Amino acid sequence: MMKPDGYAVLKKFFVHKDYRSQKIGLKLYMTLLDFAKSHGVKHIFLDTPAAAKQSHIFYEKADFRKIDISELPVEYSFPDRDSAIYILDI
Repeated sequence: MMKPDGYAVLKKFFVHKDYRSQKIGLKLYMTLLDFAKSHGVKHIFLDTPAAAKQSHIFYEKADFRKIDISELPVEYSFPDRDSAIYILDI
């Protein structure tokens, strides 16, 4: 499915547990933002399991905001699970 101009979906953003305390996730995230901006992305959204509290903390520190599924700007199919939906306005 085509996303409207300016939107991107972040999928599968993981750092192996042995490297999490080394700020590698933040470095990867900053690289992602630079790439997204250089390609005209204005909004990034993602879903993450509702139980993944550490992920929620990371995304919220990275300026993503939690939204309700009804607030999704585009049609989006995600795994059938209890998910938290986040969006970032770049």
